[in-house]
Amino acid sequence: DAAPPIATRGLPDDPFFGLQWHLLDTFFPGHDANVTPAWDLGYTGEGVTICIVESNGFQLDHPDLVANVNTAISPPTTFTSSHMTSVAGIAAASAFNGIGVVGAAYDADLSQALIGTTFQIIDALNRRNDVNDIKNNSWGPFDNGQIDTVSSLITDTLESVTTDGRGGLGEILVWAGGNGQASADRVDYDPYASSRFTIAVGAIGDDDVQAEYSEPGSSLLVCAPSSGGSMNITTTNSGSNYTFNFGGTSAASPLAAGVVALMLQANPALTWRDVQYILIDSARINDENDERWSVNGAGRRINETYGFGAVDALAAVTLAEAWPGVEPETSISTGVVPVNAAIPDGPPEGVDRTVEVADSVRIESVELVMNVQSDFIGDLEITLTSPDGTVSTLSRQRFSDPQDDLVNTVFTSVRHWGERSDGQWTVHVADRREGISAFWQDFELRFHGVSLGAGPCAAYDLAEPFGVLDLADLSAFVVAFLTGDLSADFAEPFGTLNGDDISAFVQQFNQGCP
Repeated sequence: DAAPPIATRGLPDDPFFGLQWHLLDTFFPGHDANVTPAWDLGYTGEGVTICIVESNGFQLDHPDLVANVNTAISPPTTFTSSHMTSVAGIAAASAFNGIGVVGAAYDADLSQALIGTTFQIIDALNRRNDVNDIKNNSWGPFDNGQIDTVSSLITDTLESVTTDGRGGLGEILVWAGGNGQASADRVDYDPYASSRFTIAVGAIGDDDVQAEYSEPGSSLLVCAPSSGGSMNITTTNSGSNYTFNFGGTSAASPLAAGVVALMLQANPALTWRDVQYILIDSARINDENDERWSVNGAGRRINETYGFGAVDALAAVTLAEAWPGVEPETSISTGVVPVNAAIPDGPPEGVDRTVEVADSVRIESVELVMNVQSDFIGDLEITLTSPDGTVSTLSRQRFSDPQDDLVNTVFTSVRHWGERSDGQWTVHVADRREGISAFWQDFELRFHGVSLGAGPCAAYDLAEPFGVLDLADLSAFVVAFLTGDLSADFAEPFGTLNGDDISAFVQQFNQGCP
């Protein structure tokens, strides 16, 4: 199913390409999205359609966009947005046309879908999912530190789009993680970006560290270059013009969407879950000395500020080429767990509830559904701790959220990716400010992932700690494969190493050890 590379053309000669450090950073090498080596392999987004979703249209006839625009599936608008036009250019502005800038997936098609009311959002998310492969969403609730909620019609749509779109492979929904760091906002408070069906993208600057506005979160999957440090983003602008000052997670998201387009060109058979796996497995560990990096129970490095790390286009397309596909999704639930306890007013000790989970899946995401009575939910701190000791922070105290009550509020974490679900899980809730009481009614945990295989995995378990397939085993496999060590020989014809061995290892790695 992988598409063969096409002939390469070298680096683009577009006049502003040299300013697009997010594509090729010559001042701080390695701080870009590593797209140029992916282009060298022939992956430029050809045959893939990226739909830009926002409240206003982008300039469809912009000289640097028009060649890639699919007008047949793009509703016309009377007003064009500079923001949306800039987003479109980051994803898929044309290259080698002698003008302007270059998009990350410069041969991809572009379309647009327009949002507004709930029903317009649903219509936009559903728009031409037979043609649109990726929908970029550089929008969301106000970045004000408040937990936002949406209609079940929206959550049902997010699920149906990713399970039914692209002929059942699932449309890829890429979402800006939010710019509300200064307001103590978190990705976890955004029901769109934090959904398990979307890819939440944070922002890092040209210094490779968190942009000061970029929100942290347990649902943040990856990060990508944007404004911050000393540089902004150069891209298209309305009025057939260009801007040299774009940024925010609004810029990081379409850059990641462009990388996904390269992945889908490399392997059109990828499902929405395959794309998440590949982005995680190929992510580059940026800002390595940041103290927030930790290792979860599956050996994966995690950071609530960066997710699993920065997008790396070359690593992503390389994995995509030989990707075997993940096993079908399995979901289990604890059911509703009654608590019915007053939360002490002020102290951090709060209330803990531990639930024993007997069934086991290899986790991709965990959802915590909470019901808490409170007159000021900004007082609440909520964490989830896995049997492996990995902690997901889902809500922190903040003075900006005076709303009442959590009512079937869903928090999502990807920090437990690769861990087993069986064992004791602990939910902790504290009311950190005196004067307003809170009462915890109940909660539910939902685990989504793959069934643990019944077959032995000892042959694939190449490094300590034995008994689990983790990043140490992945690293050992890569070394063995590159050095011709036949310990990496897992597929016929035996005695030689090829792409089938990579596929066999990756398939077992994703399945884990029973």
